[in-house]
Amino acid sequence: TTYMGPNTTINADALQSGNGGKVAIWSNGTTRASGTITARGAKGGKGGFVETSGHKLNINGIHVNTGGGKWLIDPTDLTIAANGGDITGAQLGSNLDNNNVTILSTSGATAGNGDIFVNDAVTWSGSTSLTLSAFRDINVNSAITGTGANSSVVLRADNTGTNIGTVNFAGGSVNVTGS
Repeated sequence: TTYMGPNTTINADALQSGNGGKVAIWSNGTTRASGTITARGAKGGKGGFVETSGHKLNINGIHVNTGGGKWLIDPTDLTIAANGGDITGAQLGSNLDNNNVTILSTSGATAGNGDIFVNDAVTWSGSTSLTLSAFRDINVNSAITGTGANSSVVLRADNTGTNIGTVNFAGGSVNVTGS
């Protein structure tokens, strides 16, 4: 089990110039992370990389800023919900303003099927991408809305399929694949 408390700050920012660094919060069991993680580039440097991984995740209250880099969320199953989920839609949307976010569910030896559930609306205004890549199913039961000029969403379900509710975009693109 890994725990990052709400008053914790981890910075992997470029200080004068260059690309942002890498940060991984990871466990083979449960990962609970809140607080702040930054991995921003400086003076033209690219944004960095942040990973939060574990068979079970609780990442409500986390604030990630990669300065346009990537945040990888890597659980067995993940539920975006206003209550009782792993992250709220508002929390994910707020983080999408500064990060390209990939949620990659896997099938493992622990309980879970490799599913992603969107049970709370996700809205963001940044020109960033949200990728939901599920080992099994993606269930979009609440709206996903990107309003940034280049915002995009990718939904990829490898072993069953997608149940898609509402996906809205002012600009950008939507890509859906599934078996």
